[in-house]
Amino acid sequence: LPLALQRGEVDLYYQPVLAVSDKRITGMEGLIRWRHPKRGLLLPEAFLPTAEQNNLMREVGLWAIRRALDDRLALGIDEHDEMSVSVNVSPRLLGEDGFLAQLNSLLAERNFPPRLLRLELTENALIDNSNKTVALLGELRRLGIQVIIDNFGTGYASLSYLRNLPVGGLKIDHTFVRALQADRGNAAIVQAIMTLAGKLGLQVVAEGVETGAEMRALRSFDC
Repeated sequence: LPLALQRGEVDLYYQPVLAVSDKRITGMEGLIRWRHPKRGLLLPEAFLPTAEQNNLMREVGLWAIRRALDDRLALGIDEHDEMSVSVNVSPRLLGEDGFLAQLNSLLAERNFPPRLLRLELTENALIDNSNKTVALLGELRRLGIQVIIDNFGTGYASLSYLRNLPVGGLKIDHTFVRALQADRGNAAIVQAIMTLAGKLGLQVVAEGVETGAEMRALRSFDC
């Protein structure tokens, strides 16, 4: 994997983040992919667990952040001054000594507005080492960087814990978004999460919206 990074085999693929109200693109999320010379295009689950076991997440994570910042700059900050870029971050990387300093350095070197960077962490990752995690999230907020809880609804975080986390938003897992109009259970869960996020002053992203019916269902939730 380190050699693949050097050879340019690893890349970020982007999916848009749309505002449901007016279908306006407000952000882009970078998804890591490995174009393996023998195995073809690999999704993260095919190689990131091994990278985690071999202490490579620092190298991979910093590469992804660096690449996302550069790709976002290539689109132009002035032309799209409200479009954010999101990157998934390993809890191991977040908890490393010096991570905040490295992140701040990457932003400063590129004169990149911190408000346009979003770091996504899984719900379960935020539960571990809670005191240290909350302190780190507070530092990120002071830098102006938003943290989004990824795959919300699939973990084990309590609502009281969520209330105390200095995060900017929630991402509803794609398993709840599928066939919203036909699946009343998923629709109820999605609407409940949207209502909760609204009450807590958090942004909410629904992951995996792929059909007009799913988009219409989300727009019908007046939260």
